[in-house]
Formats: sequence, structure tokens, C-alpha cells
Amino acid sequence: MYLAQALNDYSLHGTSVGLQIGLLAIVGLYALYILTGPAASILTFVQVHAAMLVVLAMIGLLLALLFRASVLSFVQPLAGPAVIIGAVYFFYLVRQSFTKPAS
Repeated sequence: MYLAQALNDYSLHGTSVGLQIGLLAIVGLYALYILTGPAASILTFVQVHAAMLVVLAMIGLLLALLFRASVLSFVQPLAGPAVIIGAVYFFYLVRQSFTKPAS
């Protein structure tokens, strides 16, 4: 029984770390790419990825209930991409405040 629990915990940890690294890489690289584009694409990026993070957080909560694991182990990998998305949105707001309105 103890061995099965230890293997279950190890596999959950490995999955969590892999998910965190993958999400950080994908969101980070795409954020760098999108920052050079027009402001409308930045706002779309923020909206789509914020919605994606909410969906992934809900899936993480459901998996935590299913595996009887800590909710933090499933939701914590989303913290890095959430910070990146927040930074991109802050950049969007600053960029919009300094652009001249069209005449």
C-alpha cells in the first residue's frame, strides 16, 4: 500500500513539473513573439490565454479531487504562465496609454 502511494505521488510530481516547464516555455515564447505585433493581437493573446488558464485551473481542481491530492500540486504549475500573461497585459495597458488616438 505504501509503495503504491509513493509511486502515485512521484508520478503526480513529475507530471506537475513537466506541465509547469511546458506551459512556461510555450506562453513565454509566444508572449515574446506577440509583443512585437499590433496592440489588438496583444489583447487577444491575453484574453485567450487567461481563459485557457481558468480552464486548466478547473481541470486541476477536478484532478486533485479525483486523485485525492493537494490542489496546489495541480494549480501551482499555472502560476508562472499567469505572471507572464499579467506582465503582457500590463505592457498592453502602458502601450495603449502612450499611443496617440487616431484623428
